[in-house]
Amino acid sequence: MRKKDIGKKVLQISGGVIGTVFDLFLYQTFLAFTLAGKRSPYQIDTGFDQAGQLLGEINHATIANSLYTLVRKGLIKPRKHGSLTYAITEEGKKRISETIPTYKTTRPWNGYLYLVSYDIPRKSNTKRNILRTYLKKIGCGKLQDSLWMSPYNPEGIIEEFVDTYAIPGTILVSKLGKDGAIGQENRKTLIAKVYDYKTLSKRYDDFIQEYSRQKHPLPLDVSLAYFAILKDDPQLPFPLEPDDFPARNASALFNRHTNLHPVS
Repeated sequence: MRKKDIGKKVLQISGGVIGTVFDLFLYQTFLAFTLAGKRSPYQIDTGFDQAGQLLGEINHATIANSLYTLVRKGLIKPRKHGSLTYAITEEGKKRISETIPTYKTTRPWNGYLYLVSYDIPRKSNTKRNILRTYLKKIGCGKLQDSLWMSPYNPEGIIEEFVDTYAIPGTILVSKLGKDGAIGQENRKTLIAKVYDYKTLSKRYDDFIQEYSRQKHPLPLDVSLAYFAILKDDPQLPFPLEPDDFPARNASALFNRHTNLHPVS
């Protein structure tokens, strides 16, 4: 299997969160190291076996090479004692924190919403698409084709992005009052539609239902299922989330099954 195809397979099984074999094994090493003393050696080894089985079409040489690469880069290190073969390093934890999404328990907010509008020439369609992708990446929600919104002031980072990528046309950032609304909808109702909280709530509810009934699910299973949802959660300020939004309960369930806390 070609390296490009392997990357696609890893992305597929991880719900679009992890894109390389060695990142998958790095995360599993982190899980094993975190669970040491809390799970039996058999349960920990099963996690590594599962990671290999998820990559069924990938040969053992590729997996071994990935582990070697992790050691060479200083992301994991061999252990001479205990039930674990490898331990994760601080550099490895740092890479994980940059790779996987983390549930934010604090979300400072000034109470305002910001609108981003732009007018980019038709001949610069590629640049327009680049800007749209970036707006989504920084947590903006799409109201219309050329109108986006965000609870955080994006003016500075958008200005830097526009300069870096030479985006033509006019891009405006304006502030909406604390009690402001667009049209006949209040802002919380509007945000629920813009960020599709209905679908997110359903996904979180399904996750909670599935893993609440399992006593000892494999942590890698729980992790990949949870991260696939969390990466799509804009994690807006708590006052803007729908009432009874299940994200906090899903985070607590994930932590209970994996014994994980924020990596960074």
